[in-house]
Amino acid sequence: MKEYVIWGKSPKSNEETLLVSEKAGLKSMSHAKQTVELLEGKHNCTECRVQVIDLSQPLVWNAGAMVNL
Repeated sequence: MKEYVIWGKSPKSNEETLLVSEKAGLKSMSHAKQTVELLEGKHNCTECRVQVIDLSQPLVWNAGAMVNL
């Protein structure tokens, strides 16, 4: 199962933020891309991108690899 979330910059913001969460129920990449077009065209959001979260794969978390000592 895959979930799609959309990140980008809302109008009047220089910071990237989560614009559309998994709770919006985007069920396909094409639906997510249509939503990006709406956000950029109608709502003036910029630098939008789709993140695909694949829940069929187990999450591998290695915090030690993230620490640079």
